[in-house]
Order: sequence, then C-alpha cells, then structure tokens
Amino acid sequence: MITSLISCRARPVTRETALVVRGRSILVRLREGGRLIQFREKRTRTWYTATIEQCYWLAVRNAAEDLKRQRALARAEKRRLRGATA
Repeated sequence: MITSLISCRARPVTRETALVVRGRSILVRLREGGRLIQFREKRTRTWYTATIEQCYWLAVRNAAEDLKRQRALARAEKRRLRGATA
C-alpha cells in the first residue's frame, strides 16, 4: 500500500523530522518514485542522497552488529559467572 502511494507521486515529497543535529532539524525527501531518499540539515544547501536499498542494508548490518555485541556480552557474563563458582 505504501509503495503504491510513493511510486505514483510525480513530485518529490519533503518532510521535516523531529531529529535535531547540531541545532538544526533534518529534512528528508523521497524522489524518483520512492527509490531515492535525500537528507539535509535545515538552513543548508547540501543534499545527501542514498537509495532505499542502501538504507535498508545499512539497517540490517547495524542490527546484526547489535545482535553480535549482545551475544558476546552474554557469553562474557556466562564465563564470568562460571569462573566465580569454580
């Protein structure tokens, strides 16, 4: 449903986010049928562009790293408890 709404738009869709970086809010723009996403700080001119696929894989990679870090902490805690009882 969302994909069909994005893909039928001929003009870019720009929204201001609640996120504040260096005292400026971030603007997000969807372009070219929802395939491209652009970011910029408000009151600046430079847009940073990425594909939706790149954003997706970055999120997947970050989630995998978080899971790996959590498992390593759990193993370290298990080893610490095992060493304390020995």
